[in-house]
Amino acid sequence: METVHINLNDKQKTDDVIAKQFVQVKAQAIPYNNATQTLSLWQQFLQYAEAQQPNRFGWLAFSFFMQGCVLVPITLMIVVMRGNPFELWIPCLVGFVITETTNLAAMPTKVTIPVFWAGVIIDLLVIASCFLFY
Repeated sequence: METVHINLNDKQKTDDVIAKQFVQVKAQAIPYNNATQTLSLWQQFLQYAEAQQPNRFGWLAFSFFMQGCVLVPITLMIVVMRGNPFELWIPCLVGFVITETTNLAAMPTKVTIPVFWAGVIIDLLVIASCFLFY
């Protein structure tokens, strides 16, 4: 918006400037749209993951601990106890390596959080397949 210096004693010029400014502001107004945009569950999850960027070190520590100290050892222990099929070691370790690689590469949380949960799902699927097939 431009700066205009006017003499307040000049009534006609004052009214013209005020009217001009009002028309410019009104022309720039965004019309109200009554329709609301609904986000899918995946989009909401990605928004949440992106909003967690200030807490990225907490997520890094959490994913290191959960994958490296809890999920993968428990999953591999179950695999070994159910006959030690090598084909179940591969997805378990691949999920672990991908999760830790994204964390060590200092990727943003919109990448690391979904990768971590994908690793958790892989571990749960390995455990389920252990009990179903071996």
